[in-house]
Amino acid sequence: MTDMQKLDPEELAEIRSEFEICDLDKDGRIDLDEFYNFIRRLTPEASDEEIEIGFLEIDTSRSGVIEFDEFVNWWEDR
Repeated sequence: MTDMQKLDPEELAEIRSEFEICDLDKDGRIDLDEFYNFIRRLTPEASDEEIEIGFLEIDTSRSGVIEFDEFVNWWEDR
């Protein structure tokens, strides 16, 4: 069972909203620049290195972008 299947629709809608805020170009994926902007909004004191490491940890498929399912897993684990 994926994390998305465990979430109630309201929780999933909240996470989708955060994902869409982060996805500035609205292509359905979050690239490193978009992730930088998002994390700076949540945690202004985060270093560039911390943000890059976080991005790599979330991008479990190693595609170079964060897909929605990866974002959900991270959001629930943070």
